Amino acid sequence: MAITMEHRVVGNPITSAATTYSSTTFPSATFPASLEARSFPTGNAFPSQVTLNPFFAVDSGERKHSTIPTPIWRVTNGQHFTAFSAAFPITSGIISFESTKTAPVPISTIVNSTGTFFTWSNGQNTLSPTITPQQYVLVSVVPLILATLFSIPWKILDNTIKEMEPFYQLSRPGGATAENSICLDYATSTILTVPIKAISRGHMLVFCSSLISLAVMFLPALASEAMFVSVTGKHNYACAVFPNLIRIIQALLSFIAILVIFMIAYSCRRTYNIYSEPLSIAGLACLLSLSPALETFQRIESKTKQKELKRLLAGRHFAILELSEMGQSPCPAIVELSSSSPSTITNKSLPRKELWFQSPKTTQSILPSDFDRSVDEEWVKPEGRLSSVWQELKTKLHFCLAMLFLCVVFILIAFYYFTFGHSWFERWMDSQTFGVRFAWTALGTAIKSFLGYLDQDLRRNEPYHRLLLGSARPEDSILVPGYMSPFSAILPSLRRRHFHVSLICFASVLAQFLPICFGNIPYSPSSSQGTYDICSKIAMAILLFMIACIAVSIWRPRKRVKPMFRNTDTLASVCCYVASTPSGDGDAMGMLDKMRGLSKMGNSERNKFLMKSKGLYAMGIVEGGELRIDCDEKVTKLWLD
Repeated sequence: MAITMEHRVVGNPITSAATTYSSTTFPSATFPASLEARSFPTGNAFPSQVTLNPFFAVDSGERKHSTIPTPIWRVTNGQHFTAFSAAFPITSGIISFESTKTAPVPISTIVNSTGTFFTWSNGQNTLSPTITPQQYVLVSVVPLILATLFSIPWKILDNTIKEMEPFYQLSRPGGATAENSICLDYATSTILTVPIKAISRGHMLVFCSSLISLAVMFLPALASEAMFVSVTGKHNYACAVFPNLIRIIQALLSFIAILVIFMIAYSCRRTYNIYSEPLSIAGLACLLSLSPALETFQRIESKTKQKELKRLLAGRHFAILELSEMGQSPCPAIVELSSSSPSTITNKSLPRKELWFQSPKTTQSILPSDFDRSVDEEWVKPEGRLSSVWQELKTKLHFCLAMLFLCVVFILIAFYYFTFGHSWFERWMDSQTFGVRFAWTALGTAIKSFLGYLDQDLRRNEPYHRLLLGSARPEDSILVPGYMSPFSAILPSLRRRHFHVSLICFASVLAQFLPICFGNIPYSPSSSQGTYDICSKIAMAILLFMIACIAVSIWRPRKRVKPMFRNTDTLASVCCYVASTPSGDGDAMGMLDKMRGLSKMGNSERNKFLMKSKGLYAMGIVEGGELRIDCDEKVTKLWLD
């Protein structure tokens, strides 16, 4: 006699709720009541196989246990149950399971304005069971938190790779050209242009790192829409997903994993011929103190603009090699190798539009003869052409635009939180359509990235600002390292009394959590009131703090230092500022004289040596009329208004 077996699922199949099995009752054999229910452990994983050992009751009342292979119910993909053929001896003969029937299983999810439903394999639609509060948190908050936290270490790694790439190129056998080493500006380039620059120069590690950072930026916005909570009626909450977004996230993570494997394999071959941190002013000065290339940078005017500097150094080859003085051990130094560029460099070879400042003629020139500074026709950007007010506004224009943008975002969030009108903005926020949470999470990511660039620029320029004020201690100026993230810069900046830097760094740290808060501001009937209130208030508080920090950056009282002629975003630019004239016999010892032989020391040993020397440093006009960084007593005039 054939027996047909079926099953009935009670509860949420996603969470493995209680599962009940039953069978058709026959006169000759029935399952006892003790086998009508089987509960499985809660969780996301179903058992791959369930074995039943049933007893059979026959007409005489005698109960016999099966002695041959028992029926097997197998779970396929966590949902399908199939009974295999088996035979059992009973008093009246053999009962065979000749045919099976696959039980109905959920094959798709329907999400609409009325709620979330399961579509079963038999064509029926049923209401999705409600989820627990823990599952609600896992779906609505945890994906955003994980995507945000996942981006932080990659940003630190990406900054480190971009900052150290020039030193790796200099450490390669044969060195590298200036445009591929000391003129690289990856650290200050936008994230969209870095991959293009890196692949065109063959810098594969920077290319892979920038692609990972670019991919990681999209993860919070995608995670905010990929999984969500749907509500049916008043109290029935269910999990739902957008399959296409899930596939995109999986593709991004797979892409990142492939790039990481390549980066690990590629990094095993990279070497750096340096012993201490080279990103500080002192670290770079140590590499120049014994270098013959120091003469090359001394010949370049301090007024040279960034584009002009790259053009002057084009075609020249530089490398980091071991050099030694008489009786001294070898020390790493940046040296200039034979180059294809002309030996004589003059401003006449540059286009007229690149010439901004006049090269003053002086009878006390300290430059070698192959640099012709006395040109026939000189192009001048006269001092005083722009008013001091406009110069100040131009310097801080990006701060003003940032504050205006943050004020607009704050007003929108406050308007949505405190009012209940029927404007187009509120209707869009309440529409629950796809893309609302995505847009707000992307907005939080954009603000986070902007604060990161602002914070990085301030951290980079703060040591030079201290030097421009004059009489700066080494630990406050030339020994300040290049921090790769605001997390690592807050406490050291406080110890150095760089309160403005630490304030902006703290604002940048708070901005890391804006995507999480922004993603939970748009209305959803499945959102709890507590989640909405907390995220809205935290977002407004962070924005207010950021606006206050930028306002301090604009209006804080400070000495009026003149702007430097070019940014310090490349090694070549810093080398020109550091390349002061070596001291002669009887002259006071300069900064480069103190740095001789320190490039073979470690960080702590080098820093202790310079701090024990108790010298002060400044950035100003030195002998010869150039703007350089040197010891305080070597600077004849500060670069102040």
